[in-house]
Amino acid sequence: MTAGPRIVGTFKRGALRDIAIGFALSLTAGYAFKYGYFYPSIEQRNAFYQKLNAAREE
Repeated sequence: MTAGPRIVGTFKRGALRDIAIGFALSLTAGYAFKYGYFYPSIEQRNAFYQKLNAAREE
């Protein structure tokens, strides 16, 4: 009955690997969204309102 602990150990290593991969991928996707979409959209919105305020002041 030595297969039991080996199976449990293999399962724990696999689960830990899956959790680590999921964490790394979600962190990467979060940064890609933040710097690829979110910040540029804020800059675009701010530029629009600056242009609108400049037009109102004239």
